[in-house]
Amino acid sequence: MFKVAKRTARGDAQPGSPDPASKSRLNHFSFEYPTLQDLLETHARLAREDINPAECLNHGPTVSIYFPDPDQNTVELFYDTSYTEEQIVEWYGGGASYALDS
Repeated sequence: MFKVAKRTARGDAQPGSPDPASKSRLNHFSFEYPTLQDLLETHARLAREDINPAECLNHGPTVSIYFPDPDQNTVELFYDTSYTEEQIVEWYGGGASYALDS
């Protein structure tokens, strides 16, 4: 097990500090699943335990499910769709499958 150092408003690192003024620099943990079925089965198992995601996203190249951990860090469970470089460019390049709100 490891501890993530958090920085206080003064800037000094305090591992595992419960001080609410401290800020973690950790964005999130990410775990890849070998198949989409494995990812969805894990989602169903967690839902049966009343562990529900904060967000589910189809990023195109990946399908991701995000959960908060007890310390409010984000845990991402994802499946890599194995898009080719061309498919990634197409996904993020526009078209009906991807749109940004203005």
